[in-house]
Amino acid sequence: MTCATRRPGFLREAELRLLRCTLPAPPSTPPPPASPPPAHPLGPAAASALAAVEAGDYEAALAAAAPHLLPASASSGPPGSAAQFYAELGATTRAFLLGDGDGGAAGEGFECRCAVVLSAAVAALLAFTQQNMTG
Repeated sequence: MTCATRRPGFLREAELRLLRCTLPAPPSTPPPPASPPPAHPLGPAAASALAAVEAGDYEAALAAAAPHLLPASASSGPPGSAAQFYAELGATTRAFLLGDGDGGAAGEGFECRCAVVLSAAVAALLAFTQQNMTG
């Protein structure tokens, strides 16, 4: 394949799709068709979260990412403090990004994990903005 005809990888495509969601789009420009998700087990979750952000359904995007990112203590009741919750969330997200031993920054697994985290981050930001602008 030449550089001119080569399609971007899943992670690059996810980044571009999420960036497109944050910019005002001219009404005459339809979004480009999405490629199928990677065959990795997280592929459908990443694709679902991306599609939900694109559709403006931020709650669904966060719901698709939550099982992978929330610390185990989140289901056992309220945290002792916000600082404790965010520290656990950061540690859980780091562990999720490091992966399941499939080589860290190599392969489809890493791309899917990054797409899930990026989708959750963009969905949280856009939901926050939407709530504060429109009420």
